[in-house]
Amino acid sequence: MKKLLSAINKLDSRMVFFSTLVLIFFYLLFRNTGLYTMVQSDEWAYSSFSRLIPFNEAQLPSYLYFSIFHLTNYCGDGFLACARALNVLLFLAAAPFIYLVARNYMSGKLSGFIAIMSVCGPLNTYTAYFMPEATYFLAFWVITWAAFQFRAAPTSKRCAVLGITIALASMIKIHALFLLPALLLFILYTAYATYSGNGNSTWLRTGLRLISIALASAALVRFGIGALYAGKNGLDLLGTLYRNQAAGTAHPTMQHLLELTLVSASGHAMGLIVLFGVPLAATLVYPMNRTESKSTTTALLLYLLLMLGSLLAITVMFTATVVGLYDSITRLHMRYYDFIIPLFLIFAGSQLSRNSSEPPIIKKLIIGTMIAIAIIYSRYFLLEQFSPSIIDCPDLNGLSIKHIFNQFTVLAVFCIAAWITNNKLGIKLFLYVFMPIYTILTSIAIAHTFRSSMAPDIYERAGIYVHDHLSKDEIAKVIVIGADDAGLFKSKFHMDNPKVDLQSTPKGQPIDISRFAHDKHWLLIIGDYPSIPNVLSRQDSGDYSLLLIANEDGTIPPIDFSKPLAGGDLVHIKGLSNPESWGGSWSIDDNVELKFDTALPKKLTLHLTADAYGPNIGQNFVIMIGASRQTFNLTNEARELIFNMETDGAQHVITIEIPQPTSPKQLGISEDARRLGIAMIRMKIE
Repeated sequence: MKKLLSAINKLDSRMVFFSTLVLIFFYLLFRNTGLYTMVQSDEWAYSSFSRLIPFNEAQLPSYLYFSIFHLTNYCGDGFLACARALNVLLFLAAAPFIYLVARNYMSGKLSGFIAIMSVCGPLNTYTAYFMPEATYFLAFWVITWAAFQFRAAPTSKRCAVLGITIALASMIKIHALFLLPALLLFILYTAYATYSGNGNSTWLRTGLRLISIALASAALVRFGIGALYAGKNGLDLLGTLYRNQAAGTAHPTMQHLLELTLVSASGHAMGLIVLFGVPLAATLVYPMNRTESKSTTTALLLYLLLMLGSLLAITVMFTATVVGLYDSITRLHMRYYDFIIPLFLIFAGSQLSRNSSEPPIIKKLIIGTMIAIAIIYSRYFLLEQFSPSIIDCPDLNGLSIKHIFNQFTVLAVFCIAAWITNNKLGIKLFLYVFMPIYTILTSIAIAHTFRSSMAPDIYERAGIYVHDHLSKDEIAKVIVIGADDAGLFKSKFHMDNPKVDLQSTPKGQPIDISRFAHDKHWLLIIGDYPSIPNVLSRQDSGDYSLLLIANEDGTIPPIDFSKPLAGGDLVHIKGLSNPESWGGSWSIDDNVELKFDTALPKKLTLHLTADAYGPNIGQNFVIMIGASRQTFNLTNEARELIFNMETDGAQHVITIEIPQPTSPKQLGISEDARRLGIAMIRMKIE
């Protein structure tokens, strides 16, 4: 045992740190494997903006994020798995920056422990979504590292670097703009701490100059890169999505707005006190005297409070203003600021390294008792009044089972009691007992919740079916009809085509196809709805149906032979090869047979675009529908032929006889042994 302990002590802490990150990488990769989408419309938006449409048409200016995740196109249909792998990689890349910030205040081992705890916690749920949260977590910690590099040496160059990091982060997620007020105040504080000695008043002028440098560098990078990516549209800071949302938000009375704000703020306050009671207590007893006001620990505390204050204010105001249209006041949007959570751990750890006397016991007793009472209050009312979901609030969702939450609050109160007794004892219990238990409990709960997303629901099954059975061009002609708005986005995500239209329709309500665009020929109907007219083909699977509908005049949509079964009403094809890159399909037999699900009209006009191969050029082909026959000939250049034909109204098959099927091998041209005759390009039946 002694040899084992000796060997462990000799291990390089950096090797242990990065080895642990590698293990976490594989754990998260495995946990996220096989999951279906969970944030429906948001995941569809970021997936389509990154992969499917030009950047200058995207409704969000997240150009840096789009550029990175555009790479997932190289994964083909596995783009979601690749996005999750990228998420994990970028999320864990934040750990070294957390370590570097913490290293300013504590030992390497404690810094590494805090960094590992930070990425093991519930924040890693964001790696499972096709959304920028995981990348933004890295961006915030790069900004924080740059801010403390600037604090150590407040030069113009480092200030410019800080401005650039803000600009780049805003092109990952525009919420980075909300960090600006806190960062600008931190720059001003740094100028004060550095240049205000001996009554010197030039610190304010210096601070304003540094703020100007940060803003100028941020503006130059943001608008310069934005213009390169999207031209004039790239100069829009918010993007049309958030601009439209802002224009459509509710406008409650000032009194009602204040009431909603206080309700939302109380939920966040209860959550933060339960999770971080000890660090919050430590901030309240921290000595803010002249001696400490310029210390590095004060800088850390100020940075934490500035970030928490500004982001929390924006979060509760957002919840209060959108509640009238989109949201519920019971939702806790901690994801808008929970990326700063490692700052609580770093500040707690910094108190273990401070060589200062214990705060006055009376002060600790008063503050500790108040926080303990708040925790007990939260035990009874937090989960009763608020609903912390795994998407908005993974930090509390893992504790949302009542008996687990109750026991956890007991542990939180115990840590506060220990802190009142001895400052550093309470902090050690918080870091080494409370946080590991919290991390384990939430990790188990998250894994359990994620497992429920491993089976596709009806909307996902329907979307996958369409993706597998229609060509890309035909998917663009699909309208999805269902009663669940979120489910509709699930279907669209799996169809992976931005041209798919969604139509939210209550179950059982008639579907009016006259309102749909003229180029939409496919209906994916999910759930039970009354039958509709002009259906050419119907594929039922019990829970959903895929319908091909006729044009307004009742005709069959055109058939493009460059796409597999492109007309949709075709149920069987005989004598044709697979579509080829030149834009059509070759005949490979004596006859070509096209069988339609719907009976062909009694009187029809058939348009056929085709050309002939080799010995078939100039010879007579025969087209037949039942007893109706017509001959035609073709050259080696494609041309459109028109046939007016009559049937008995019960025919489903069009047959074309090939005069002289011949292979390139027979002609000595190549080793291709297929017996070619006619190149089918396009057919339209009127």
